[in-house]
Amino acid sequence: MKKKLSFTVIALVLSLVCTVSVTVAWLMDKTPTVSNTFTVGDVTITLTESPLNADGSYGTPAEGVSNTYKAIPGTEYKKDPKVTVEGGSEACYLFVKFEETGNPADYFDYTSTLTTAEGWTQGSGDIPSNVWYREVDASDADQSWELLSGNTITVNSDKVTKENVSAAAAAKLEYSAYAVQKANVENATAAWNLVK
Repeated sequence: MKKKLSFTVIALVLSLVCTVSVTVAWLMDKTPTVSNTFTVGDVTITLTESPLNADGSYGTPAEGVSNTYKAIPGTEYKKDPKVTVEGGSEACYLFVKFEETGNPADYFDYTSTLTTAEGWTQGSGDIPSNVWYREVDASDADQSWELLSGNTITVNSDKVTKENVSAAAAAKLEYSAYAVQKANVENATAAWNLVK
């Protein structure tokens, strides 16, 4: 009888172990892996202009061009500064600083496209008044803006004389461009403060 009781107890224990093992299998589960992939975000801009060659022709627009023009009254020159936010860039604040050194408007005829009518906002407060900016959405395509109307500058024959030609030759139009990502930047002023 003791043997029967022992076999019965062993059978019950084995049965209980099997039952617990089956229950544990039913309570287990596995989820698929969640992968967090980060790609590189970037903002890329260019500021180009056609170089004036020694023979008077113009080359292909390039970055870092610094042309020297002769102040000959009545002469029209090609001046085609263009700022581009390259395709694939993140949404950004685009700034263009336009410096007129030596009063070029006193000698030359040109029209800036940095105006509110062209979608630009003139700096005020913490952003200097010679800085114009706009918000640019992300795009797969390049987004470009010409900075001078008609891409020309003319030496004004009524304003440039033999007496002031040296002053006219010293006058300059200079552009600088900057871009700051729009994500996590409060506004254009905060973006400009990052540029400074």
